[in-house]
Amino acid sequence: MTLKKQKGHFQINESILAVVETKEPQYIKLTQDLFNKIVMFYVEKMSVDTQVFLDTKTSELYNVYEKLIFDAQLKALSIPQDLRRAAIKKAAGVVKSWHSNFQRWEKRIQVSKSAKTLGKRKRLKKKALLPPVLPKSTNFPIQVYSAMFKDDTGESLLVKLWTGNCWQWSKIHYTCRELPQGYVKGTFSLIYSDYSLKLVWVIQRNTPSKGKLVDHIKAFGTLRILALDLNLDDPIILGKVLEGYEDTGVVVELATLRIKGNNRLNHLRKRYLGLIAKAKSLTNTLK
Repeated sequence: MTLKKQKGHFQINESILAVVETKEPQYIKLTQDLFNKIVMFYVEKMSVDTQVFLDTKTSELYNVYEKLIFDAQLKALSIPQDLRRAAIKKAAGVVKSWHSNFQRWEKRIQVSKSAKTLGKRKRLKKKALLPPVLPKSTNFPIQVYSAMFKDDTGESLLVKLWTGNCWQWSKIHYTCRELPQGYVKGTFSLIYSDYSLKLVWVIQRNTPSKGKLVDHIKAFGTLRILALDLNLDDPIILGKVLEGYEDTGVVVELATLRIKGNNRLNHLRKRYLGLIAKAKSLTNTLK
């Protein structure tokens, strides 16, 4: 079960890998294929009117898109609600990624048009390449929420899988390392490949918060500190110099530092992942 958030705490999420054994691996493949078909269905619906999708808050995605199962074939499959919602989240990520890449491409085209010389315009336009397009298919692992599994013993559990004709509970055995102290299991992803079956648990822990930064400054009187916030997107580093005064209780922001570089980091990450994939393909160890 997913760990509930507690007031005055922040939640830490990590992952742990498990090796899976089951007598019915074909059911996992069928369910994974169906899951990706549902993802593409929602990708198509979200991309019809991108502005409506972008204006929809994350908390309202289910209300807007969950009832759009008009496809006769998908409707006949009686897809569980948790699987639909997992597919909506995956589809939202695909469309958001495409839209961000498309906006960056448009900026590069605008820069090429504003170049002063013809040669530079051609060079920048060639560098911009073709516009990004939405994928025609996906290969996501099955995202299994709490209502899709039960009877977890630590070594085995029951998962609701698609058999090709109906939904049924299938037993799978898994082996993973011991959980770190204080962590509990949440949801998991079930991965089918030609080489092996894997299960990736999301493990969670609630950690007490130490309070707001402003309160600490007020408690220690006149104090000047540098606070750094590390992000996955731009700005990747956000720094602030704060000074608090005990007599007035006022906290003043003296300086702010923003460091960008997300695009560069993504380029390096994808480059190294590409090199790793090429190296593994030479040894036939794509696992």
